[in-house]
Amino acid sequence: MKYTNNHNLPPVVVDALTLDSYSKGESDLSISEMNDSVRIRLLRVKHHDEIVRDVTENAAIFQGNAIHAAMEKAANKRDDCIAEERLFMTHESGYIYSGAIDLQIENPDGTIDVIDFKQTSVWTLILNDMKVKEEWVQQVNGYGHLVENNKGVTVRKLQIVVVLRDWKSSNEDSNYPAAPIMVLDVPMWSSEERENYINERIKVFQEAKFRHLATGELPECTQKERWVRGEKWAVMKKGRKSAIRGGLKSTEEEAIDFLKTLDSKHYVEHRAGRNVRCEGNFCQVAEWCSQYQSILEEKNND
Repeated sequence: MKYTNNHNLPPVVVDALTLDSYSKGESDLSISEMNDSVRIRLLRVKHHDEIVRDVTENAAIFQGNAIHAAMEKAANKRDDCIAEERLFMTHESGYIYSGAIDLQIENPDGTIDVIDFKQTSVWTLILNDMKVKEEWVQQVNGYGHLVENNKGVTVRKLQIVVVLRDWKSSNEDSNYPAAPIMVLDVPMWSSEERENYINERIKVFQEAKFRHLATGELPECTQKERWVRGEKWAVMKKGRKSAIRGGLKSTEEEAIDFLKTLDSKHYVEHRAGRNVRCEGNFCQVAEWCSQYQSILEEKNND
């Protein structure tokens, strides 16, 4: 990966922003990678030396690293805490997978609480009804699986400490988070559910890798993996350029049901959502992604 400094930041700031201490050790796959797009991971590996980022794009990573460093320092002063421990397991297929657990709290009864730290926006939390995101549930349950199988203990609780980077004390909306740092409980899966999830994800990654090596093909990113936002179905009236009042619907079914109440001059028009991850190149590999190029071509031909 190559970095630019388009905003002329001092060298020491550039060094801080590009300092990369992350390592998944001798593992083929990390728990966090399991949750992500197979296509993106393989493209990143293939084009790693060609990827160009400006150092300012690492601001969120820099802030997250600072939070983790402070938490680790505090945890290391306590006898009942283990911070930033990476645990490994070997899958029956031979794949080695691992995960770095942000914090483990050892309880008096011998059980362990597993805690992960996340930095996100207020609206991410609000749009998810103040609950943990699905990928967070998957990730932290994966950590619980590693802890129980490596240490032969019972994980009592899974939690996420969420740091809300854009929280404002002046917001009085009843749905707004009460504090800039919150603790969210993570639904705990059974041991069988955890194993099934890990088996499934490793199988997906292995098959995609072998197929890519053999044919050059890659599995496509899902709408969720492309962070598709704003997909709508608009109930239109002939001769009108915008949707009629109350005619902008989130699902095709809702639009069709509404259309049934109107006369034949009305029709349903699909409005594709924005592929936020692709358009902002948050995946870092949009320029080499044939799927995204096809989406752009289709959009230009509309």
